[in-house]
Amino acid sequence: MPKAQAAKPTSTAPALVISTPVEPASWLTTQSNQQSATIESKTKELETLRKDADDALREKGEQTSRAEEAEKRADALAKCLNGIYDVSDALADGDTAKAVKLNKAATKACKAANKYL
Repeated sequence: MPKAQAAKPTSTAPALVISTPVEPASWLTTQSNQQSATIESKTKELETLRKDADDALREKGEQTSRAEEAEKRADALAKCLNGIYDVSDALADGDTAKAVKLNKAATKACKAANKYL
């Protein structure tokens, strides 16, 4: 039986050389500064986004408020006009008692609508 021979390497140099910075403290400082700058940039971006979102919510609230006010105004004016038409219809029908009763309601509705005019 032949004898086994040990392999003879052709090179004794390692396959992978891990290099470390010449100045580890300097390298760490640079990395820390870069991370701090990134965090600062992202923080500013986040604050801008928050401000934009707050502005959008405030504007939406103002628009909603204006829309609600316009709806109240339209309802009040419609009640006034409907009351006037009801009085007019009662008078056209010759029902004076009904017209007087409807006139009180129309007057109340028109006074409420008057603040919008």
